[in-house]
Amino acid sequence: MFRFMGVYREQLWFFSPNLAGCFLAMAALFSLGLFTFLINRKNICLRYGALLPLLTGSISIFILGCTYSRGGYVGLIAGLLCFLLCIRAKWTALWGAIFVLSLLILENGVARVASAAHISDGSIMNRLLLWRGGMAIVADHFVSGLGLDYGIGGEYVRWFKPLWLDETYNYLLNDFLTLSAGWGLFASGGILCGVAVLFWWGWRCCREQKNPLLGGILAALAAFIACGLFSNMMFEDQLLYTAAGLALIALIWELIFVFTDASRKELKLLWIPLSCVVIFCTIFLGACFWVRSSFPYRYRYLAEEINSLMAEPTGDKISGAVIFASSDRNSLYNNSRNQRLVRSLVEAGFKIYYAEFSGGYDDLEQAKKFLDFAIMDAAPLPVTIFADTTGGKQLFIAAVQSGGSGINRIIIGDIPSEWPFAELSPVEYAKDTTLPITFLTPLADGSRPLYKALKESGIPFSEYPLKPAESTPEAVLNILCE
Repeated sequence: MFRFMGVYREQLWFFSPNLAGCFLAMAALFSLGLFTFLINRKNICLRYGALLPLLTGSISIFILGCTYSRGGYVGLIAGLLCFLLCIRAKWTALWGAIFVLSLLILENGVARVASAAHISDGSIMNRLLLWRGGMAIVADHFVSGLGLDYGIGGEYVRWFKPLWLDETYNYLLNDFLTLSAGWGLFASGGILCGVAVLFWWGWRCCREQKNPLLGGILAALAAFIACGLFSNMMFEDQLLYTAAGLALIALIWELIFVFTDASRKELKLLWIPLSCVVIFCTIFLGACFWVRSSFPYRYRYLAEEINSLMAEPTGDKISGAVIFASSDRNSLYNNSRNQRLVRSLVEAGFKIYYAEFSGGYDDLEQAKKFLDFAIMDAAPLPVTIFADTTGGKQLFIAAVQSGGSGINRIIIGDIPSEWPFAELSPVEYAKDTTLPITFLTPLADGSRPLYKALKESGIPFSEYPLKPAESTPEAVLNILCE
């Protein structure tokens, strides 16, 4: 249940008040078009029939106010402006007056509108950060996109969400940004071309025919698009199908208008909306690259058979390389600790190689291959291995078996020192290591056998005492910078 300042936010049968706000804005604007059409009829019965859309429009606007959806408010205003641009009808002011009156009547209605100016508000600030990260994603994937699924939000969380922000996202809370990140800018730009042509011809048709029904349809579509700038409306089937149905009606109406003998000149004017879209997309892509340049690192995913990646600073100076593994499959997608570790190190100037392994024989072989690749790719940078969890156990064994070639040191966190099979137990390899080892302390119980095995074998090692409230990423970074 959503609330604003302790007041319940109406959401009808939708998942959130923002979706309900979009639906209500579209209903109110379509009612405006129908009302204006009927009230201007000469037939008295039709004019009395205008009371029905007046009632539905008024109720829709009032319930819209009860959603406290700022995106819905913007959608209604955008739709009213679109209707006024297409059909210069005085009744537009009546709908605007009903909206203002509703906000004045509702508890905290005016406060909700005023809150849109509070950039520090968590909802607004988080959206701005999300859109900034979304633009960086578009810059990296503007040709073919990531695919229109939850991976878009995951990409933002992994690489562009501030480390201090504890939020997760599926999409980018903006339909155009989400489409551009999912399908690429060429696909989203093509869709935008269709939308631009639809509104261009719709405006021309309304100016010629003066029919408020088409104006109401276009106004409802404008509300859908405007609401989609602040949330994802296209994934709600009821909203999407309603908008698609209205767009189809408008398109058929406009094509009849365009292909009449008197109006074929409209085809020659298509360069106007299409040029506007090209200019917008060009500026938008330039802005995306500019935003992307503010993130001081680049990354790429390495192999399909294992979840692995490489991330490196964009500057000329790289302090060294860190090879890090995790035990949980897909942990990079879900584990905020691993995200913080990778991001903290790469932002500090280290080249990072990350992979995910389980504790079996097959994954040990994959760890060996991954380690060889990372050492070769990182050369001549000094390489540090951070061994933590089961994936770190595999890296530790792989490093010892490789003879330590190309590796400067190993930092050990909480790896399982003992394993049911001796070939997969780090304790069995303790006496063979020649690499400098640093333990993060205090050690978890699972690490103490390895600690003891190294001591009994006379292998030198050091310890890093964790400070109060010091996180693992901070500790690793401090050891690397010693």
